[in-house]
Amino acid sequence: MEPKSLDEIIRKTAQVSEFARNASDYLSDVEFEPDETESIEAALRDVHLYIEKSLALYPDNSWVNDVAEKIRQEMHTSLLERAIETRIGG
Repeated sequence: MEPKSLDEIIRKTAQVSEFARNASDYLSDVEFEPDETESIEAALRDVHLYIEKSLALYPDNSWVNDVAEKIRQEMHTSLLERAIETRIGG
């Protein structure tokens, strides 16, 4: 559904920004043991669950849904990169 007013555009944009910022903050706080596959998998599940719960906060904003998958993929990749960097001593 297309926004009908400038106020709606501003609201939707602010919600997308808030969603992305909160996801980034959440990812920076995720803890796991990089040498334990189970710990990494649990952290990935937590990240995906966080995204799903966060989406529920914006039920009427399709823009948030549109960026959620991209953010989910980026969070997944970032978490795996953190695990690899820690394993190799980076």
